[in-house]
Amino acid sequence: MASGTLSNHPSNKFVWLYDIDNNGKSKCSFFKFLSNGEVIFSHNSDFIDSNINFTLSDLYLSPDNNKAVVSRSVKNEYITDSFGTIIGIKNIGLPYLIVYDFDNETGLFSNPFKIEINPSITNTPNLYNNRSIFGSLEFSDSSNYFYTALSGSDYENIVGLYQCPVNLNNDTILSKFCTKISENNKIGFLNSFHVGDIKRAPNSKIYITQFVNNDSALSVINNPNIGGIASNFSSLSIKLPSPTPLHFPRILPSLYYPEIKSLGDCNGDTISFWITYTDYDSISWDFGDGNSVTKYTDTVEHVYRTSGLYRVFSKIYKNNILDTATFYKEIHYIEKPQLGNDTLICKGNSLFINVFSTNYDNYKWSNDSTQSAIAITKEGTYRVEVGNKFCNSSDTIFVGLVDCKITANNFCLKDFTLIKVNDFNVDSVYWDFGDGTHVMKPGNEVYHQYSNIGKYIVSAVLFHAEMSIETESLEIEIVTIPMPLLPQDTTACNLIKIKAKEKPEYSYRWSTGDTSSTVLINNSGVYKLEISYLDCKANDSIIIELIKVTKPILPSDTSICEPILIKAQTINPNYSYLWNTGETGAEILAKESGLYILTAFDFNCTNSDSIEITKTFCDCDIYIPNAFSPFNHDNLNDKFNFTATCPITIKYFRIFDRWGNMLFESFSEKEGWDGTYQGATIPIGIYFYFLSAETTYGKSFEFKGTVTLIR
Repeated sequence: MASGTLSNHPSNKFVWLYDIDNNGKSKCSFFKFLSNGEVIFSHNSDFIDSNINFTLSDLYLSPDNNKAVVSRSVKNEYITDSFGTIIGIKNIGLPYLIVYDFDNETGLFSNPFKIEINPSITNTPNLYNNRSIFGSLEFSDSSNYFYTALSGSDYENIVGLYQCPVNLNNDTILSKFCTKISENNKIGFLNSFHVGDIKRAPNSKIYITQFVNNDSALSVINNPNIGGIASNFSSLSIKLPSPTPLHFPRILPSLYYPEIKSLGDCNGDTISFWITYTDYDSISWDFGDGNSVTKYTDTVEHVYRTSGLYRVFSKIYKNNILDTATFYKEIHYIEKPQLGNDTLICKGNSLFINVFSTNYDNYKWSNDSTQSAIAITKEGTYRVEVGNKFCNSSDTIFVGLVDCKITANNFCLKDFTLIKVNDFNVDSVYWDFGDGTHVMKPGNEVYHQYSNIGKYIVSAVLFHAEMSIETESLEIEIVTIPMPLLPQDTTACNLIKIKAKEKPEYSYRWSTGDTSSTVLINNSGVYKLEISYLDCKANDSIIIELIKVTKPILPSDTSICEPILIKAQTINPNYSYLWNTGETGAEILAKESGLYILTAFDFNCTNSDSIEITKTFCDCDIYIPNAFSPFNHDNLNDKFNFTATCPITIKYFRIFDRWGNMLFESFSEKEGWDGTYQGATIPIGIYFYFLSAETTYGKSFEFKGTVTLIR
């Protein structure tokens, strides 16, 4: 059985034993070495690399148990003479190493990377030479580098101590190289390079044993966590008593197999970790998420922000002895519900909160709702608890209810407008008056003076118990009622119509009780007016002096036969009088028909009356002929009619024969009898007539007689 390697399992309840098969080729057997001494076979594992020209030498694990390194030794070919005697060894190539990702839970290998010595070193195969091989191997305690020695003769130009990288990934080239950190192909005073063992001490330094020609020496790497020559390899040249074993004792440096325990499973929760072993000086914790801490107590707390499987690694120090413990902690994910900050809402509004997430299986609100969303309309503290099959989380929010309505009064320009929000419980209000000015004021009301008329949007942010809310906005209109409202004081005749400054939105109230913009004044005096617009009011007054001219009353319309004197019935000696005929004075002699107008004057004021005069004849003569000749064709005296010397109105004009038959009737002074009856001529003879008439001034006439119809 080839050399094996021991490693702690993350549970700290057993260790791994890796044993290479006798052929040293491609397989390892894995055993669980329990703390009670029992050994349990686990499984065999094939290495991914199976180069037939090289043999598997040894296997090593990094301190964090995430990496495994296997060294490949050169497979030598023996050279014999014709008699079959071995006369030399033919070398196939240089030895190399393979770095694997290692699963400390299962013991499986993956993701191999080949690491060689620096290719600048001459690698010409030599015959009859005992070719060098890799010796022991050790990691820095950071697991970033490992160190190994290539033993052999000086002239080979390859022997020496090498530092090799560990953290390779798929973004790098497949092959990496080790860097030699020793000088002159030897360590110390030794003439050739032969390493017995390499071991990391509790102080993190790496010590090396050497043996040549029965002499031994000890050297050290002072800073193994630093790359290159800065790792500070020191050839101490400390000669050890001879003979001295080349190998450090292979032991498991454990105090009492400490275990890591934990409490809590979810992201965002405070996870507690502690060590079962309590006799220690200090513990350094690596939580696997890039955070670490050193504590002097047995318990440490940590919060994981994301879910996943984390490797928790602790270093336990006691009297300069280092022990380690590994624990794999699975953190489950649950998103903390976000209800937001405590807030205020306006009365009549609602706050809709939805905490739905595909990561949640159930919901429970403080108002007994089991839905992912609720609508809040009442004041109170609301809590939601969410959960999945692994974790629970919760959040709370306080929702305050305020009366956000804004009111205002007094909208007159340059007056102080009172603006307030209805809720009295606010601590302070940030007011924006809409005119470019704003102010923070305690309480719920503020006075503001606007400099210009116009419409303004007033808004506010209410603050109460470190919460705030933007209110509803209010549009206000700042107005003014320009002066003067009324015309200047004036003098008028009889009555006057006074018109105030007029706008449809104005309201009017006169001292007379009128409510329109225009009022009719018929008495002298002082008249006052108040105009209102919104809450803005303005007052003005006017003094009216009315001059009333008494009407000069004239007689009623009349008819005259001769000139008549017309005189006003009311006369004021202070008035001036003028007739439309151009005559002055309060009386006039009317001689002709017409309309007579008398106007009375007092300053610029007037009053008038009129009378219609109709001139007529006081005597009237009516002439009626006693004969007429309608049928002699001389166009003279063809009709029987009458004539009057004055205008008359005919009541009737009738013609009868001697037997009493009415042969003709007329009601017009222009129509006469033509001597026919029903279209036929009547014989000559004597006929009787009757005439009733009246003059235009009321005198009646009655005439009757005879008329002779002749040829």
